[in-house]
Amino acid sequence: MQTKLAVAVLQCRFSGFNIRTSYNRFLRNSRSALRAANVRLKAHFMAQGKTVGQREYDRYTTTLANAYGGNQISFGSCAQTAAVVTEAAMPKKNLLSLAAREIVAPTLPSAPCGAGNGVVLAAETVSLPDANNGRTGYPSYPHFPE
Repeated sequence: MQTKLAVAVLQCRFSGFNIRTSYNRFLRNSRSALRAANVRLKAHFMAQGKTVGQREYDRYTTTLANAYGGNQISFGSCAQTAAVVTEAAMPKKNLLSLAAREIVAPTLPSAPCGAGNGVVLAAETVSLPDANNGRTGYPSYPHFPE
């Protein structure tokens, strides 16, 4: 969901929708859940080995962003995105239920994951081994100037 919202913030800025403030609040309020989800997602790919895993993780995240970037932008879609971002920015918002309600999975180049797969479960906040070799501040989510 974070990827879809980040892409929409960039696309809608030219349509007169200032979603940046709400989006940045969403990132601040959901930082730990977003980090945990990304660590779990990356761990899924890194199980293939460091080089292959990083390549496949990068491929997946780029393809996901590109898929969302291909959506048609309109006044209505930006208004809907603004409402979703505002809701997502609420403190202690259940992001899993919001994502399940709002996100239609884009078509990606690989087969869909099973229900128990790490990619599918990535949005859950879980304790996992550090897939980032101890680096702090990871992942870096795009914050947009206010």
